[in-house]
Amino acid sequence: MKKYFIAAIVSIIYIPLITIAAELYAPLKDFLKSVFWHHWLGKSVILIILFIAVAFISGASLAKYEEDNNKDGGFLIGTLWLATFSALTVVLFFMIEYMK
Repeated sequence: MKKYFIAAIVSIIYIPLITIAAELYAPLKDFLKSVFWHHWLGKSVILIILFIAVAFISGASLAKYEEDNNKDGGFLIGTLWLATFSALTVVLFFMIEYMK
């Protein structure tokens, strides 16, 4: 189960980074558009690949450790806080950009 939390955490960090980077650096947004038809689709495809890759890699590296499901609650709370912070980061970024 931890491999999915790790993959979710990496994905949650990826979204605001790629969103803000694509808004500030036009060639990145243009690249996503040219390869994936639309920059939202590009971010989504990369996100899915990233999630699967991180889950696979972390699952392989965590396989030798015993699963302790008692700590899943802590991972869940941390992931929820990170998702909230990530969403606020994107909202604040666009609010600041809109006010310029």
